Amino acid sequence: MFCELYKSRIEGRYEKALRKYMKPDLLIIDETGFKAMKKEAVDDFFEVIKTRYERRSIILTSNRNFDKWDKLFGDQVPASAILDRLPHHETTACIISTFTALSAFP
Repeated sequence: MFCELYKSRIEGRYEKALRKYMKPDLLIIDETGFKAMKKEAVDDFFEVIKTRYERRSIILTSNRNFDKWDKLFGDQVPASAILDRLPHHETTACIISTFTALSAFP
């Protein structure tokens, strides 16, 4: 999603690309926090969250607690802006497991 939005900015079709992510009733964003995000991706992530806020549902998975998102985004300001919107009508499920893919192989 972020690569497509970044490319669409360069090609002058950002608004059209952004609308694509506004249409689904449910948008699933998987593995948020796996890697640090570039500034442009953080801006796009904020736009998606802001535009969908109180209009459409989002399922977001992350391997980081919300209090660590400032490191993910490289700045506390966008992290705070996103987190002001996400938990407003949220249901949070925290799954703690000792299982890892490598532990499945002896």
